[in-house]
Amino acid sequence: HSDHRFYRDQEEAALEKSSYVQNLNGRWDFKFSKNPMERPVDFYKLDFDHNDFGEIEVPSEIELSNFAQINYTNITMPWTGEIYRRPAYTLGDNKEEGSFSQGQDNTVGSYVRHFTLAEGLKNHDVHVVFEGVERAMYVWLNGHFIGYAEDSFTPSEFDLTPYLVDGDNLLAVEVYKHATSSWIEDQDMFRFSGIFRDVNLVAQPSIHVQDLKIDARVADDMKTGSLGLVLKMVGQPGSVQVEVTDQTGAAVLNRQLNADGNWTMSPVQLVGIHLWDNHHPYLYQLTLTVRDATGRVVEVIPYQFGFRRVEIDQDKVLRLNGKRLIINGVNRHEWNCHRGRAVTI
Repeated sequence: HSDHRFYRDQEEAALEKSSYVQNLNGRWDFKFSKNPMERPVDFYKLDFDHNDFGEIEVPSEIELSNFAQINYTNITMPWTGEIYRRPAYTLGDNKEEGSFSQGQDNTVGSYVRHFTLAEGLKNHDVHVVFEGVERAMYVWLNGHFIGYAEDSFTPSEFDLTPYLVDGDNLLAVEVYKHATSSWIEDQDMFRFSGIFRDVNLVAQPSIHVQDLKIDARVADDMKTGSLGLVLKMVGQPGSVQVEVTDQTGAAVLNRQLNADGNWTMSPVQLVGIHLWDNHHPYLYQLTLTVRDATGRVVEVIPYQFGFRRVEIDQDKVLRLNGKRLIINGVNRHEWNCHRGRAVTI
């Protein structure tokens, strides 16, 4: 789904601080294992003794927290091609040969975090969002298996709702340095592992915009635009107020969408639009106000967007808003010499 942020009301949106979100960054209990064979297999269970666990900062890199040696490669894989890469199986005994990678270089980080739900998240569906974990991970809550994920640089989200309890909850995360994804997550870079981006608990209100698609198009005259919306809603019946303002705060559009099974706004024509380009990044402000069946505001979503037209003409020239586009690009890796890819603001 889209990565838009949402807030309980307009005041929270103005402060950019949502009471639907509980951050889990900080010190986590941690056990480092040199390979999968030495990992504490049952560490996620509620009765497991974690007394020999140390601590690690989340987010951070395991290798830059003095647990392992960093390594760098550019044109070859950081291992010989014969090593079989497959993640460990978790749902009981599995005798299948090669069902988890027994590579001596496949370090494992076992993370444990206790938390109590903040007041703003209680009585809601609650998900946990990992913004970035290298390279593969398993997740448990209160001893229950929640899920598995690869794809280090894409957020991974899991529904915790069925296994949450009042009071203390135990979140356990097992992170492997190598898995099937290691074959394709390969560039000329330092190799790290660990939870290197933010971890958040996110509550969903009673009616929620799960996915937001903004369709902003520019006509041939480069002065007229059209704006359409497609929303995917979850939860109870309600309504959504759609407001758009320009950079001066002047109203451009004000519509209401009602729950009729089709949460869309057909394209609306707008005359005299300001175009976005890389030298003049003009953005409009979209605000979605979600109300339940009683009219009570349960969610506010602010989102900035622009009007631009990108095309390749008959001469195979790339054009932005009708003008030839020259791209000055850089290849940028998230990087800090002390924190690796766990960069701060």
